Amino acid sequence: MRELAGKTAFVTGGASGIGFALGRAFAAAGMHVMLADIEPDALAAAAESLRRMCAASPATLPILPA
Repeated sequence: MRELAGKTAFVTGGASGIGFALGRAFAAAGMHVMLADIEPDALAAAAESLRRMCAASPATLPILPA
């Protein structure tokens, strides 16, 4: 598998389902992650969830605010 740490992923449909799962996996791999979704409340919750995950694991990179 290619080295993903430090690269950037832009995930559409990132607030739920497969999009959120991809965002979570990319963040766990050390990538910078940008999520996009048409549901602003769900998107905010997903972004906060990834922020908490990254804060709990020093191996991951922070998710930058929009």
